[in-house]
Amino acid sequence: MSSKDCILELLEYNKDHFLSGEEMARSLSISRNAVWKAINELRALGYRIDAVRNKGYLLSSDSDIISSQGISAGLTDKASALILVYDSLESTNKTAKEFAINSAKHGTVIVADYQTRGKAHNNESFSSPSGGIYMSLILIPDRLPFEKPSDISKFSAYAVVKALSQLTAAKPVIRNVTDIYDNNQKIAGILNESALDFETGRLQWVIIGVGIPMPVNASRNSVIAAIINNILCPQDSPEDIIKYYNDRHSKP
Repeated sequence: MSSKDCILELLEYNKDHFLSGEEMARSLSISRNAVWKAINELRALGYRIDAVRNKGYLLSSDSDIISSQGISAGLTDKASALILVYDSLESTNKTAKEFAINSAKHGTVIVADYQTRGKAHNNESFSSPSGGIYMSLILIPDRLPFEKPSDISKFSAYAVVKALSQLTAAKPVIRNVTDIYDNNQKIAGILNESALDFETGRLQWVIIGVGIPMPVNASRNSVIAAIINNILCPQDSPEDIIKYYNDRHSKP
C-alpha cells in the first residue's frame, strides 16, 4: 500500500482518538514529512481530518467516504473479505459476476459509490445516485448456512435488515422477499444471482447484491461492514435467521 493508504488505515482503525505524526511515522517506518504529505493527499480527496497541536490527527466522524480501509475497520476478526472499492461501476453485480466466473474467493466484495446501470429484479433499472451504498458479495454455497435459493434470499434480507436496525434509526421491514421498507418507503433492494453447474445442478457461486440509494444517517463504511459481518459470520443460528426474517416480513 502507498503511504496515503497506510495513513488512512491507521486513521480508520483509530477513529476514537488522535494519532500524532510521530506515532504514525514510527508505526509505518516513514518520515514525518511523508505523514504530512499523505494527510494533505487525503484531505484533497475529501477526507475531513482534524489536526490539534500536541495531539495529532483524527479522522472526523462526519467523514463518509467509502474505502476498503474504512470497511475493514468494522469487520469482525473472522469476517475475512477482499474488498474492492470503485468510484463508479455499471453494476456491482455485473463486476462481481466477472470476478466469480474467474474463480474469485468466497467473501470477495465489490463496492461502488454509484452505478451507471444499476439493475433490479426482472432486469428493471435501479436508481443508484452517488452517496448511497451499492455492494455485491461473492459467496461459495458450501460456505453458507443455507442450501435452498429461497433460504439464501431470506438470509440476504436478514443481513441487510439487521445491519440497518443496528446502526440507523430505521425500523426496516421486508416485502416481496428482498425489498426493504421503512415507513412504507422502499429504502433498499437486494438482487441475488447465481450460477449452476450443468453436470451436477448444484450452485457454483452466489452473488448477493445490495443497493441502498439514499442516506442512512450512519457511516456507510460501518453499514457495509455490518452487512458483510452478518453474511460471512452470522451470530444467529439458521433457525433464528429464518425466524428473524419471518418476524420482519410483511405483505405489501
